[in-house]
Amino acid sequence: MSEDITEYFDTPEDLDRKVRTLANLIRQSKHPVIYTGAGVSTSIGIPDFRGPKGVWTMRSKGLRTPRLPNYMVYPSKTHMAIKELIDKGLIKHLVSQNTDGLHVKSGVSRTNLSELHGNTNIEICNHCGREYYRDYRVRNNPEVHEHGTGRYCTNCNHELEDTIINFGENLPIDQLSKATSEAKKSDLAIVFGSSLKVSPACNLPLYTVKRGGKFVICNLQKTPMDQYANLLIHARSDEIMEKLMSYLDLTIHSWIFRKTVELSCKDYQQQKKKVKVSMPDQSQSFGSSFKNIYVVYKDNNNKEMERKVVFPIGDSANRIISSQEFVVDFNRVKSLDFLFELALREREDITYSDTVTIHYDPINNNNSSLVATIEVNIDTYDVQVNQQENSQIPV
Repeated sequence: MSEDITEYFDTPEDLDRKVRTLANLIRQSKHPVIYTGAGVSTSIGIPDFRGPKGVWTMRSKGLRTPRLPNYMVYPSKTHMAIKELIDKGLIKHLVSQNTDGLHVKSGVSRTNLSELHGNTNIEICNHCGREYYRDYRVRNNPEVHEHGTGRYCTNCNHELEDTIINFGENLPIDQLSKATSEAKKSDLAIVFGSSLKVSPACNLPLYTVKRGGKFVICNLQKTPMDQYANLLIHARSDEIMEKLMSYLDLTIHSWIFRKTVELSCKDYQQQKKKVKVSMPDQSQSFGSSFKNIYVVYKDNNNKEMERKVVFPIGDSANRIISSQEFVVDFNRVKSLDFLFELALREREDITYSDTVTIHYDPINNNNSSLVATIEVNIDTYDVQVNQQENSQIPV
């Protein structure tokens, strides 16, 4: 018997009434806990599992779901709304089954978060316990139940491991214990975008039910836990959250794409110099930040002489690249323009593209390095670039 993947949508009138009820429940609650599943990330292009175009649904048809490049993965309105609810003290804890790392990227403190199935951006040293947050996917081991990443702890030099929990593996004790503790204190359990079919995560809201609390499920499909819920809301997570935040008189703040790059050079031979483009924060990668990066060679009149790809990212966006060097003959070339190509995903599968240009003139600026921070508001697409020249670089 095939699984029912039917999606249900409340009428505008019912949705409005239900979300107002949810807002009142949050105001009255002393210890509300939110539980999130894959449905909170679908609006930015990450597929769910059991929806009409979900991973398991497509796999049952012999099809694969496309994987979103790192540079197009960012928090949805639901992620940002949850962060604001936690900051305002209206939500006490967040339990997530998602591995996409978007709750942490949105700014939610890990103190207020239990990630039951791991985080694609976090690798850990199981020897000394130190964690490393990256802006790229850290899992790279081809063996399902092997988690070594090939990178090493700077504290004790043991190999780091990804934190992803695969089928058949135990959940992290610290995360499950924290989630269970919060669930037992909760008087309001709110589920967003989960089919509530994966144990033990699906059973945690029942602690609230057993102690007489309220249980709300916000999901497009029916779940096995619907019979225990006090309120069922059938709508997309972002739509629910936008209404909810409005009724609570709260703002959903925009997520800001923010990356810092450094341009520097050193003498190579005669007027030839080695120019380096890098990301000072080694936890970041160009492949997680930009679609492509080009360098334009300029003449005395600031005219373009030649354009080259510094290194191709494109379809290989998951490669970990944080610096690149190349030789420039400044007898012939007078200055450089670096073009950082952005590709940010908007709702409804629309991709916004822009190119940020940073001019670099090391000869006239005594070989000084240039540090530039690129910021983009993903809702308004307002782009800002803050540049600062550093002192002369030793050659």
